[in-house]
Amino acid sequence: MLVVSDGDSTDTTPIRAIPKAISDTLVIGLGQTGQATTIAGHASRQDADSLRTLASQLRGTYIDANTRHLPSDLLNRLSIIQPRVAEGVGLRDAAVLAVALGAGLLALLLPALSLWGAPRHESLSGELA
Repeated sequence: MLVVSDGDSTDTTPIRAIPKAISDTLVIGLGQTGQATTIAGHASRQDADSLRTLASQLRGTYIDANTRHLPSDLLNRLSIIQPRVAEGVGLRDAAVLAVALGAGLLALLLPALSLWGAPRHESLSGELA
């Protein structure tokens, strides 16, 4: 998970447990730490202490983007964890196969009936019935 913030917040609510699907967190601090910048009528400055606290609550790493670049090895760790693939055919695969086969049979039904369906019978008056 990637969090980019200046850390300028008054909310001190502790973060509950993060999902197991998030293996690593990177908290990137933006904005000057010593001098406030006015953004939309609000003075904003990077609060490094709150960002460090946030990173520790998220079991992650805090980096001040003003002082250093993001390390490549840290960015490489932020990869998606692939889910385990079960052996054999699962219920989802069987359902997809059944729907595909059913759709294929329905698509072939009209041409098959046109070619090999019951022939039309002529009536005694010579018209097709």
